[in-house]
Amino acid sequence: MRIFLLVLAFGTICSTLHAQTSLYDIAIDSSGTNSVINLNTLQGKKILIVNADDSDTSLTAQIRELKQLLLLYKGRLSIVIIPSGSFSGQTNTNTLQQILNARADGNPFIVTGLMSVKGADISMLYQWLTQKSKNGVLDSEVMRPFQKYLINESGRLMGVFSGKLTTSNTALKNAIARQ
Repeated sequence: MRIFLLVLAFGTICSTLHAQTSLYDIAIDSSGTNSVINLNTLQGKKILIVNADDSDTSLTAQIRELKQLLLLYKGRLSIVIIPSGSFSGQTNTNTLQQILNARADGNPFIVTGLMSVKGADISMLYQWLTQKSKNGVLDSEVMRPFQKYLINESGRLMGVFSGKLTTSNTALKNAIARQ
């Protein structure tokens, strides 16, 4: 009986730990389509999650670089762009329109609805990305627009990259290429 209880307790602990370290259970609103993006559909690919905000003047350059990154890792990488007013305090319609225009040009970015990436109203996705208790890897803070979170093929957080960092950065490319 004791062994059974130990096995049962161990199984419960393991399933709880798994739930804390995978983001595949999170569903987020899609931009402008009144639909939901299930992140579990991205299993088997690396995922780069990038917040975008009107307060950053490098939006056009960042979108161009993200396009190049998608082409470089075609079929192995998905890029999820999160429009956010967390830095500008605005509704971010200009940012969202530029991202949607880039997507219309044949770039398969996944674009979410407007989302808070920090503060008291932080979204469930960014709670997972920034809290070790949820992602199982590290605590972080979103410091600026275009901060990048890299997720591996199994849904585990691999790393956080500064918003100042361009997508041509060797460390980012090496992390994406890593098996």
